[in-house]
Amino acid sequence: MNKCSLVSRFPVQLVAVCFLVASTTRLGVYSNAAIVTSVNYAFETFSPYALIRFFEFSDKEWNVTQTCFRDMYVYVQGLRNGEYWAVKLYDATSYYAGAAFSGTSARMHNPNLCRYLSQQYNDLQLRTSNPNYKLFVLPFDVQLISGHFLMEIGYDNYFRFEKIQQMICFPKSCTNSDLKEILEVYLFQTTTYVRNVTYIRHRIVTKNYRVYEDFNFYIMIIILFGCLLIHLTVYLLRKYFVQVNRRNMNSNLKCPPGQEEEKSEKSKASLDNTFVNVGEWKSTLGSVDLRQFTMTRNSTKGQESVHKKISPQYSFYFEELLDSISLSNVVYDLLQSTSTPLCGMMFIFSLAFLTMHLIGEYSFMSNNLDLGMINNKVKQRDVLLKRYIFLMDIYFLINGANLSYDFFRSLPKDKLHSFAQLKYVFKLIVYKIIGLTPSYTFVLYASLVLDKYFYFNVTLEIPSRDYKNCSQNQMFNIFYMDTFFPLTERCMPWAWFIALKIQFYIVSCLLMLLVELQMCYAMIMGISLIILSAMAASLWLWGVTHHYGYTTSLLYELTHFNLVVDNICLFVMPYLLGIYLGHVIYRSNHNFHLNIFVFVMGWIVVFTLVGIYVFGVHFFMFHLNKWLRSFLNVLTHLMWNCMISWIVLTAQSNYGDFIYRILSFKYANALERLTPINVLIAPLIIRLILFSGDVPIYWSTGQIIAMFMGCLLATYVSSLLLYVLLDGPLMAALESLLAIHKT
Repeated sequence: MNKCSLVSRFPVQLVAVCFLVASTTRLGVYSNAAIVTSVNYAFETFSPYALIRFFEFSDKEWNVTQTCFRDMYVYVQGLRNGEYWAVKLYDATSYYAGAAFSGTSARMHNPNLCRYLSQQYNDLQLRTSNPNYKLFVLPFDVQLISGHFLMEIGYDNYFRFEKIQQMICFPKSCTNSDLKEILEVYLFQTTTYVRNVTYIRHRIVTKNYRVYEDFNFYIMIIILFGCLLIHLTVYLLRKYFVQVNRRNMNSNLKCPPGQEEEKSEKSKASLDNTFVNVGEWKSTLGSVDLRQFTMTRNSTKGQESVHKKISPQYSFYFEELLDSISLSNVVYDLLQSTSTPLCGMMFIFSLAFLTMHLIGEYSFMSNNLDLGMINNKVKQRDVLLKRYIFLMDIYFLINGANLSYDFFRSLPKDKLHSFAQLKYVFKLIVYKIIGLTPSYTFVLYASLVLDKYFYFNVTLEIPSRDYKNCSQNQMFNIFYMDTFFPLTERCMPWAWFIALKIQFYIVSCLLMLLVELQMCYAMIMGISLIILSAMAASLWLWGVTHHYGYTTSLLYELTHFNLVVDNICLFVMPYLLGIYLGHVIYRSNHNFHLNIFVFVMGWIVVFTLVGIYVFGVHFFMFHLNKWLRSFLNVLTHLMWNCMISWIVLTAQSNYGDFIYRILSFKYANALERLTPINVLIAPLIIRLILFSGDVPIYWSTGQIIAMFMGCLLATYVSSLLLYVLLDGPLMAALESLLAIHKT
């Protein structure tokens, strides 16, 4: 289907071959250097140059539709003639090593230019009165394509596979089969820097999804407005009960008819004046009938009035429930709670968690070459992301300590029967499971709506399947069972540790009940679980081989983009150590006595372990066999958990006032209560800020700091609103209904 004769295409072929030879010759001089931006042509996967090569120099019979071939051929002719509209379409298509984003795996360029060309065509296609419109308006409509290629790129002394996302502006007449036929062609020969370009898949950005047309969006609105309606109802009911109580108090006052005016004047005077002391205040109660303050009810039978005592359980229980779930009480309880060093450690975890996800998602879109892997050495960003697993150790350690401390502190002191003990444990489990459900459900629907918007309207394709999985498997997340399913079938895969924490909570409650009944058997079981989990984690690490770089596996992309850790057995140790830590804090009553020698030697050991961890573990990992490396890795996590436990214990010791003041600042408990919502909503806020612009972002330290501060503020404001509207009232209601006393 070649339309050009051999004579007419020979000059073009000669120019293209000469240009390619010149480019490869220029590249050969810098064969040991990094990729630079001046050699874009050598790294183009599908550019206008490749388009000319595709249509002019190939003898393949292309199985494409006639309209697609016609529009593409018009584009080629426009490029050859230097048409203004063809140059604009040329600029709308990105290519691999574009501008300052050398080393980036996502080549999106600016899709707004392609959208503008499409809008311009649709707006001006009927305006034929202007004879010059053909000079600047495309003769056909265009669409955005997100193409995925696997390219083998040369570094200093080796080649490595890189998965490339590339934005392409194509005629809208080309169908999916046409695009697959065109993009599967290998367009360039092997050069010094690139070889083996392989087409993986493509996606047409349809831009036909609107948030306000999705029913899931209205479910979110119903949840929010339903909570506001409930709070308004609570406010009106409280106001009604206050008026009823005042009316009852006034009706219970018995005064002679002639003394009503005198009493009213005295009551008004008493409101206008302030009392000097308590004795003066008591002297004013002489004319007040104190029976109004007793829970009585007057029932008149004949000429006799009888006061009947009623149970406070039936008279004021509903009013107390309304008071507990009111907005004022929820905010007061959030801000006035006592802070502990555990709260400060959880706040530090929240900051580190937000930083890790910001770096991981930021680097996906702006991964500069100097932050990647050069000379087979892993740079700082990769090292930081690999240490994410140690951050999760802090999370499970602190959660285990909070569980143990709250369990033993709120456990009834009197001896309970076996059924009563199991009933109490069941109440704790119900409180834990249901307490986070409202905000979890809201964030789940928010993730579904946001991921749908990204998939259909944004050119950049992030490793996520929430647009599909959240609508099919959302009940698995609500009941915290998503960890039992493959990662490719999960919704919100970054929340894997939330479900794991709930599962650990259920098992640990039974274990702590055994501690209360049989201490020796519980200790034996706990130590056995730690040993077995360490062995299982070592076996898992022994069978895993880490490869740096990108791969076409969806499982690999989901794991690294969402920071999912598969080695679940590794987190049994910190959770059990946290349970022991919480029990020690409960027994010592926040007053842990240490000898000065033990205090100093303990900190010396901690700093020594930190030095070994920073400077020695990396050396041992490359000079030991596989079995010793896996055992050393697990031992490193165990030492890390012991160091965190030591910091918490010394903060509550007789020599830890300075550490205690740092970790137990004023609103540490309030920030700690917002942590479950923070870890759920933080990745969504980061994605909304980073990816909704649909343009590349250059990596810089200042921009990372500014982005971190913005995401931190947005995360905590959103978490506070969700807690006050959803989780806080529900937790207060559960505490009142289940008779659970929480701090």
